[in-house]
Amino acid sequence: MTGRDQVGDAPFAIDWVSGACLMTPRRVVEVVGPLDEDFFMHWEDAEFCHRVKRHGYGVWCTPTARVVHHEGGSRQGWPVRQVWHFHHGAYLYWCKHHATSPWHPLRYVAGAALLVRAGLIIVRATIMRVAAGNEGDDATSSR
Repeated sequence: MTGRDQVGDAPFAIDWVSGACLMTPRRVVEVVGPLDEDFFMHWEDAEFCHRVKRHGYGVWCTPTARVVHHEGGSRQGWPVRQVWHFHHGAYLYWCKHHATSPWHPLRYVAGAALLVRAGLIIVRATIMRVAAGNEGDDATSSR
């Protein structure tokens, strides 16, 4: 069962939780290690939860808990560097947990696909920004 299928107030197991509301006992961090510093801003929470589950612990959602996270609240859209960090984090996650050998052929396929996706997002946003007469630094504008 996924979180989307869950109904009610009882806690339920999920694959990962956002780092904005992640809480874990110290003993778990001592076993699985801290957040991986190779990740910057994106995917470190999913990667940490992957390790937590691999070590036999659970990752749970508690529906009665409330967390307010104004994602991107201090900006409009995503700056180009943030688009890059998001896709780089996805690539690191894929390599670390799915294509672990440096010579795994899917490592190159995933890298190329994520690079193309990031480039398309940035190019599309730039075209839309120029067409709208907005010369800001955001790669994806919410306007």
